[in-house]
Amino acid sequence: MGTRLHPLTLTRPKPLLPIGNLPIIARIILALRRQNIREFLFLLHYQPEAFLAQLGNGEAFDAAFEYYILEKDLSTAGSVRFIREQIHETCLIHAADILTEAPVAAMLEFHRSKRSLATIALCPQPAPLSFGIVRRQPEGRILQFLEKPTWPEVFSDWVNAGVYIIEPELLDHIPESGEQVYFEKHVFPQLAAKAAPLYGFPIQGYWRDVGTPEDLRVANLEFLDGKLTAAFLTREEAARHRQERSYLAYGEGNRIASTALLSESVIRSGCQIAPHTRITRSVLLDEVSVLEGATIDSAIVMDRVQIGPAARLLPHSLVGEGAQIEAQSVIQANGIVHPRQRVASGQIVATQRALPVGYLRRLVDCGDLVATDFSADFLNWLGRSFGVHQTAQRPALLESGVAHTGGEAASILLAAAHTAGSAEEIAPLLAGLLAAGCEVALLQPASVPLARQALLSRRYAGGIYLGNAGDANLLRVILLDHHGHDFSTAATCALEFEELSHHRGMGRFENLDAEQVRREYVSALADFLAPPAAGIPACHVHVSEAGLGQLVAHFAKALSMPLAVVVDEPAARPHTICGRRESWCFSLASNGERLRLHHADTGRAVSDLLFSRLLQQEESATQIFNWLMDALAGTGGRTGRRVLSIAGVRPRFAEFGRTAGLESWFGFDGRGGIIHSAWQAHPDALVALACVLPRLASVPALEWQADPLGHQFFSCPAELKAELMRRLLERFAAEVTGISDGVRFGGELDWVIVRPCASAAALELYYWENAGRSADSFIARVLHSLQEWKQEAEGRTPNGRWE
Repeated sequence: MGTRLHPLTLTRPKPLLPIGNLPIIARIILALRRQNIREFLFLLHYQPEAFLAQLGNGEAFDAAFEYYILEKDLSTAGSVRFIREQIHETCLIHAADILTEAPVAAMLEFHRSKRSLATIALCPQPAPLSFGIVRRQPEGRILQFLEKPTWPEVFSDWVNAGVYIIEPELLDHIPESGEQVYFEKHVFPQLAAKAAPLYGFPIQGYWRDVGTPEDLRVANLEFLDGKLTAAFLTREEAARHRQERSYLAYGEGNRIASTALLSESVIRSGCQIAPHTRITRSVLLDEVSVLEGATIDSAIVMDRVQIGPAARLLPHSLVGEGAQIEAQSVIQANGIVHPRQRVASGQIVATQRALPVGYLRRLVDCGDLVATDFSADFLNWLGRSFGVHQTAQRPALLESGVAHTGGEAASILLAAAHTAGSAEEIAPLLAGLLAAGCEVALLQPASVPLARQALLSRRYAGGIYLGNAGDANLLRVILLDHHGHDFSTAATCALEFEELSHHRGMGRFENLDAEQVRREYVSALADFLAPPAAGIPACHVHVSEAGLGQLVAHFAKALSMPLAVVVDEPAARPHTICGRRESWCFSLASNGERLRLHHADTGRAVSDLLFSRLLQQEESATQIFNWLMDALAGTGGRTGRRVLSIAGVRPRFAEFGRTAGLESWFGFDGRGGIIHSAWQAHPDALVALACVLPRLASVPALEWQADPLGHQFFSCPAELKAELMRRLLERFAAEVTGISDGVRFGGELDWVIVRPCASAAALELYYWENAGRSADSFIARVLHSLQEWKQEAEGRTPNGRWE
């Protein structure tokens, strides 16, 4: 249906949108005809009559065309199963929105040599977030698929290129559900899991998925620039491209004034371009009228549009068929004009989708947004999009009893850590929420647990927390629903497609009393936690924010715990911790979710493994841990407690606990975040502190252990991240022990987890150093391989450097 290309595809099917003066599908047919393919079956559902009118019976291509019209959209695999009676032999399947030069003869030879059930063309992509990625053995067998990953999930740069060779027997594996069935979601992953003969065939050369407005515009610019190879061109186009680079493409019947300034643009047929107009890096379809003094910059304009005198279309704007844009009106960047919409003289059409399709996915880490910095424009968009989304949920929230202070829009909690420069990030977020008409309560300074408690006790419709991620100076934005749960990856990515309609009025905001919220939170914790036992050792708690220090002080007073708060920078902690009279010191991350326990004599941190052993002494609750803590698995038999493992660096413990039917459990994520099922379903450093502190007296009876969990970043060009992950999988294929939120290599006591960073140009590594690092340890071998490949990649460019 081409929904990512709206409003362009509301009146024209995606494969019939233009690349130069021919539709996408015609370019594909030309490339396949050059490989001597003559018989084509078109599987159609959306506006099928447009294909018949445009393509005919195939005579113009010296080919034979047959059309099959589906009354219901069955998607890629379902539509192929619909014509199963027509498939009696080996068959090529080609997506109608992908330009590629798959060498069919070589692919067919490979397919037959492997006796493959299906062979999939694979193409390397440096940022494969908008595609389906594939894990492939060296001989070609496909082991795993993942559709549209975020960066921490990326394990390969091989993407499904949308070209398949199949045997008729494959149709037996396509579910006959009468609903949409996708090869990439419902057929190929299941076959790979069953170890079916499914193979990947690498291809080189030009490849582009024309699935977004930006892809369509760039494909047209590449056509003008001569980057489309001769396979996709008519003989006349190929001859012209050989002679000179073309900056313009004209159709027939255009009338273009001599004083019009046109560059790097595609102008279809029957267009009228008046004097003193300026058209740059744009695509105009048929019968577009551009009147005097109008400006069109990096836009796509559909058929029969009239653009009035001195009107302006700013970059990445989209104009639907038959629209009328009157004099001196402005379509702002990323603005949308729907088919047959009239834009009045002087009207400003505001931005509705501020992000290129797929942009948001690169920042997502397990539902959170992570970046070295966020631009003001992005944060403003995020506030508007989140406000619009939560307002759309308002009827359902009212039914469930969630209160709203506002009228038509949602009430939102905006919370932020008290960090230097935080006002620069808060202001555009707040402005975006207010522009969506939301009632906003601002809480600052705040930790994440404090924000969750305020959201739940005051019954807001949702919340946004902005603070430091605690890793490599990254900022993290956490989106919360009305239950205080983090948005999932899918929910966060879906914000990209929110229509940012203009609200009739601005919302209002109030400053919450941070001191009052702290008292409410500590009171709730005191009601939940058991009174502390006698003999608790005195400890120092190190924090980096004064506001967090006040929270810890409230907590210590309420529970009569001997805690002294020290406000210092994280970098100074090893020095300030050493030499204290007390045996133990704690440090809290600024977000309030992470607790680290240090031995005062050495300053070395203690792992969550010790935390878990302390709690196992007296707690009967099930212990749940992630794959950073595999050593915990061996303790279950010795203690008689139930111990369960869950894959991923940032797993969803509460969801796992419900699925496993657990009534009472503790969750450990290996980074100091302890989750108690009776409190909230999220890490909370103060809950961890209250659980562990009374048991420290028994530590001498246990084997004291410094934290064997190592953590570091490997800097590399962003273009190299996916390739490095694929090459790690290939070199250490025999040692792969898990693929989830990162890839895990190695055994129980010598392992490493590698995951690409969201936003940052780096890979993130966690590793186990129980016996200390040696030259042949897993982490050493992995780092050596990464450095070797990085140096090799730097040699690919003329100057030896990545741009």
